[in-house]
Amino acid sequence: MITTTRKVAFTGLAVMILALAIALMAMHIQLRNQFGASTMKYVDTTVWFSRQIDMELLSLTNALEHYRAVPNEATWRKVRARFDIFWSRIDSAGKGSVGRYLMALEDVPELLERARLALHEMEPLMGSSLRPDPAELFGAVEQLEALAPALAVISHESMVRRTEGLAYEHHVLSQLSRLIVGSLIAIMTCFVLLCGLIVAERRRANSLNDELASRVAERTAELEREMANRKRQEHALRQAQKMEAVGQLTGGISHDFNNLLSVILGNLEMAKARLPGIHAAHRFIAHAIEAGRRGAALNHRLIAFSRAQPVRPELLDLNRNVATTIELVRRALPPAIRLDYRPSEAPVFCEADAVLLEAAVINLVLNARDAMPDGGKLTLEVTREATDPERPEDSPAGAGTACLTIRDTGTGMDPETVRNAVEPFFTTKRQGKGSGLGLAMVDKFVKLSHGTVEIDSAPGKGTAIRIRFPEAAGTLAHADENEEILPTGRGETVLLVEDDKDVRGLVHTMLEDLGYRPVSAECANDALAILENGAGVDLLLTDVMLPGAIDGAELVDRAQEVQPGLPYMFFSGYAPSALHERGAIRDHEILIRKPFTAAQIANAMRVALDRPSRREGVASAARRKKRETA
Repeated sequence: MITTTRKVAFTGLAVMILALAIALMAMHIQLRNQFGASTMKYVDTTVWFSRQIDMELLSLTNALEHYRAVPNEATWRKVRARFDIFWSRIDSAGKGSVGRYLMALEDVPELLERARLALHEMEPLMGSSLRPDPAELFGAVEQLEALAPALAVISHESMVRRTEGLAYEHHVLSQLSRLIVGSLIAIMTCFVLLCGLIVAERRRANSLNDELASRVAERTAELEREMANRKRQEHALRQAQKMEAVGQLTGGISHDFNNLLSVILGNLEMAKARLPGIHAAHRFIAHAIEAGRRGAALNHRLIAFSRAQPVRPELLDLNRNVATTIELVRRALPPAIRLDYRPSEAPVFCEADAVLLEAAVINLVLNARDAMPDGGKLTLEVTREATDPERPEDSPAGAGTACLTIRDTGTGMDPETVRNAVEPFFTTKRQGKGSGLGLAMVDKFVKLSHGTVEIDSAPGKGTAIRIRFPEAAGTLAHADENEEILPTGRGETVLLVEDDKDVRGLVHTMLEDLGYRPVSAECANDALAILENGAGVDLLLTDVMLPGAIDGAELVDRAQEVQPGLPYMFFSGYAPSALHERGAIRDHEILIRKPFTAAQIANAMRVALDRPSRREGVASAARRKKRETA
């Protein structure tokens, strides 16, 4: 009887266990299928929207920029085609099964309607078969760029809904897991009551589990340390890649910008030279030339930050340079901010790049302005500090430190922010308001000048940034205000090679005004044809980077094969360091940086003609291989 009862009990228990296991497994599979399908629909919504809408918006923007750069019938047809495709994407966004999921998201109908209204406003211009003036498309480009953040909100809302679904799925599955664990514990308890052997095995299993848990904990700690180290390395790699991207971007921008500045400054100088000495326009032309030079200084600043060219240290009076920079930035401060400048009693000299010092002061002043939205006090103070604490403040120049302190009464920074403040791309400003490069540029410039940057800040107590340079001994020489007498030509024939039409025309006119006889060529092949025809060239003046397979360096080599001993000189909008790395020029060769002045052209031409030098060294093929490798 006992045996029969025990068999019935075991049979009933086995049936209950089997039924419970089957029910739990079915519930588990059903819930996973249900939530998995829901999640995949949100994923499909995000992928569809991101890849279709964003790609077409980018294609339309690129087509507009291409048309503005190359306004012709083909590029305009491409703009219209891209506009029609983008319109159809927006118009069909709310249709179909995927569209219904989109329209259920928060703010999506309003954002899509906003996009449709923007496209409707642009339709009279974009739908016209007549090509508009490229300048008329500036507003269209701005409208399209303004749509990008709005469309990004839709993707963000999709991901939010997806995250909520996953969180709910995790909650349900967690409850189900607890139910399964509880059921298993109940089953194990029944077995423990029926068989004491299970208890002993359980105890032995617990002992093994404890040992395994200890080993797992040790290995987990090791993995966490490895993952933390890997994240630090990945972060460093990403920052290096970002800085490389900045360097490539600024290198390309600087070349085009220098070409534009060459044309602007050159024509302004020629216009000034052709006007009578007392003409009223002289003052306006001088202001325009000064603005152009500031543009060139800005370009130099960008290139120096990307390490495309080295800094140019010179002896500076810190009092004078800071005062000049304050006058530039004063108008950018609101009336609620009181500016207090405290120069040192005696001049304090240091060796630094004047352009980068100006950029550093401007960056720090603007950061201080942003930290005081409700107004406050901004103090700039120049002092001289003794390197040796026991040395008196009035010790001889060169024995101490030139210190510039910029102090504000703004919001301040916490210790974590202070530690990361000089990291590239780190910013506390809201998205779109800060690049994260301001303090990074300051820190890099100061280190290249053998100085230090110290940040003292606390939340609610403002910020004080101290820049220290090694003090330099000396005095500043005053520039001679007399007009420089330019060396002129003696009717020499100059072969000018430049692919930019405006720059070529400008230099051609400069050479004529200087007494030379210029012969212009657009590319290396045209220049070689002129030489082979026996033009009797006295000097070759060429851009380093030329269209086609032959660059300026190889052109010089081939030209000297046609006319041995031909004097030459280069000009370029690229940084000299970049040209040296590519093997395009050598240290002893004459290179004029764009933008250049007539005086620079005149002096360099005279040097090249009076001291001709043959280009010697490795063969052209070897130099070309080095440049391609670089």
